[in-house]
Amino acid sequence: MLLLSLLAAEQAIAALLGGLVCIVPTAGFAVCATRWRKPVPIVLAGVLKPVTIVGLMVAAFVIAKPLPLGFFAGVVAVHLAYLAAPFLDRGGGEAKAVRPRDSNH
Repeated sequence: MLLLSLLAAEQAIAALLGGLVCIVPTAGFAVCATRWRKPVPIVLAGVLKPVTIVGLMVAAFVIAKPLPLGFFAGVVAVHLAYLAAPFLDRGGGEAKAVRPRDSNH
């Protein structure tokens, strides 16, 4: 029983690592896309995102040596969440701009 729970903990850590490998480059791309208005930096960030994901995967397997099943389960879970997000959006699909307060009131 103890061996099974240790194996489950290792799989969970591997899944967390796999999820982070995908989330970190995506968050970086989102920051770049919202800060810059010119298309060249946004396209460059979009090209670097998969390269960064592959580099982080290699680094994760070399340094942390996670269990492959848990790691790729985390990667698949994050990508499925990306695919499901547009269907779960209840805000109408458009970002709402925050308006500054009127100083007359």
